[in-house]
Amino acid sequence: MKDIRRIGLLLACVAIASVAGCQRAGDAPSERYLDVDAGGHRLHMLVVGEQGPTVVLESGWPGCGLGWDRVRGPVAQFARVVTYDRAGTGKSESGPLPRHAEQIARELHTALKNAALDPPYILVGQSLGGPYVRVFAKMYPDEISGMVLVDPTQPDACEPVEQVKEWLAAHCTEQLQRVEATLPSKVPPGYEIMLLSRIKRLEQALADVPEPRQGRLRREWWAAIDNLPAVADTIASISPGARDEMKSAPDTFRQTVAARPLPQVPIILLAAGRPDMDMMQAMSPAFRELNRDNRLGSTSIVAHTKWVEDTPGAKLIVVRNSGHNIQSERPRVVIDAVREVVERANQRGNSDEPAARTTLGIDGTRFTINGKPTFLLGMSYYGALGAKDEFWKQDLDDMQAAGINWIRVWANWGAFENNVAAVDVEGRPREKYLERLKKLVQECDRRGMIVDVSLSRGNGVSGPPRLQTLEAHRRAVETLVSALKEERNWYLDLSNERNIQDKRFTSFEDLSELRALVRKRAADRLVTASHAGDITDEELRAYVNVVKVDFIAPHRPRQADSPGQTKQKTIDYLAAMKKLDRVVPVHYQEPFRRGYGFSPSVADYVTDLEAAIAGGAGGWCFHNGDTRDAKDGRPRRSFDLSEKRLFDQFDEVEKAATRRLGEFARPQSNDQSRQ
Repeated sequence: MKDIRRIGLLLACVAIASVAGCQRAGDAPSERYLDVDAGGHRLHMLVVGEQGPTVVLESGWPGCGLGWDRVRGPVAQFARVVTYDRAGTGKSESGPLPRHAEQIARELHTALKNAALDPPYILVGQSLGGPYVRVFAKMYPDEISGMVLVDPTQPDACEPVEQVKEWLAAHCTEQLQRVEATLPSKVPPGYEIMLLSRIKRLEQALADVPEPRQGRLRREWWAAIDNLPAVADTIASISPGARDEMKSAPDTFRQTVAARPLPQVPIILLAAGRPDMDMMQAMSPAFRELNRDNRLGSTSIVAHTKWVEDTPGAKLIVVRNSGHNIQSERPRVVIDAVREVVERANQRGNSDEPAARTTLGIDGTRFTINGKPTFLLGMSYYGALGAKDEFWKQDLDDMQAAGINWIRVWANWGAFENNVAAVDVEGRPREKYLERLKKLVQECDRRGMIVDVSLSRGNGVSGPPRLQTLEAHRRAVETLVSALKEERNWYLDLSNERNIQDKRFTSFEDLSELRALVRKRAADRLVTASHAGDITDEELRAYVNVVKVDFIAPHRPRQADSPGQTKQKTIDYLAAMKKLDRVVPVHYQEPFRRGYGFSPSVADYVTDLEAAIAGGAGGWCFHNGDTRDAKDGRPRRSFDLSEKRLFDQFDEVEKAATRRLGEFARPQSNDQSRQ
């Protein structure tokens, strides 16, 4: 078993907390041992304590209820604590294949129900248990009230095996040959997804190290790999359930990455501050420095930080004087983290306020979400108020999986004779669709997403002309601000493309009055007015210093050379606003799209987004709409969501583009506490 521990510690993503099997702590008060049906097989479970919320401790690999002895008792003083052996490990019966995260979550959920352990649950997952509880939380979001992740494996930091091999083939062929010659005899099936990503990060780190030091460090690494036990010995030493879980690691990682968004509950991630691998401690000081903060592994502080930044409500604590098994080395830190999450969950449960709260703000030229500077990466969703609830769920899930954190919805949309407007032509509420708007904003609030609520005076394309008087426009603004006054995750576009000289035109004087009205009704509500084309210096002065918008929203020209101009145009806007003594974010709310004007490629979308970020913009939108040269406008995409959801209307270019866009936008900073 010692050799297995060496492998697990090498990969920095599995926890072997004992070598004596799934043994239990001594007799403790209020302990109950249960063998519970989990869907055709039984799981062995230990329940300690009877008071307070149910805290479920999910172990790392190999999957039995190990390593919690120093945590279980103290937590049971204020909660009911559950540990268990996963199927095929310890005293639990074997379960069906494959043994991936979704299967494990389903079995745990069934067992908890059959044991009469009712939700809500506080989930605590260590190492590989981290992905398991993330998937559980995604599958059963209404049953979760908090989470503690104890140096969890970060599947986001583990690339697919073939993808890493392609990178090695392109950048260091010799290392790929070494991988293919060595790993099959050393690494159990499933482990390779973690080890290969580690090797890629090693090679990336070594690229900046001069020879001969680079060669020495690489030889040192491979010598450690060569000293690992033979794979046959490893497999013979672990339980069938543990072997099957590791075989399913690639599926588990894909499921975990897709498990977004998590429910907006208190989350604490405890990160190990030092590598604690047997072999790593024996390596040279130079190699240990290369691996500082476990940066080569799948539990690196860098990976943890990125995940926390992307997860609303999450908090990072770096436990500097602990290795991977924090629950054994620094149990008090884990106990305190669980206590904090329990207390925060109790406060939320006793509050009359909605459980989820997403707040949009501005910090200089950046937007913020819940105080964290965040690039707004959005998607047009104009006719959303006419979509079915199931379309919303599927589309929003797909958006968030692609990194989208805001949507643009029109409050008075009526294209294709499908009037789904929340306000009528005179600005009065249309209750059915106003309630739909409130429900959508609240759903996005729960998910940690921002909503752009746009008004337009219209020109016949998106419905008949409307809000043609200032009085009607004022009434529409008041209706929306009043209906959505409790939500903090939306902003208002007073008038879409207000500068076009047709029925859409809204003067700066009218905009100023509408802006003042919003400030009077809701002082902290963010407001803009979008502009067709690039903004001149004189127009910029009017937006920024006369109307006093909170950010500018230029709709850049829809032509083939636009992506190449976006970076410089953004820089120019920011420089011009600096001369005006008021600098606000630049938000590209409606760029080019397929079906209208030139036909952008995946590269065009990526180039434009990269340019917006590089120039210092605060946000960008993946715009989409009808097909103008088609008789019926199909596919209509976000312009008509009554029959098909948005993602089912995308063409192949759009589908490919959405897969690429999330790579580029990340939160700008993180508030960490260190211990």
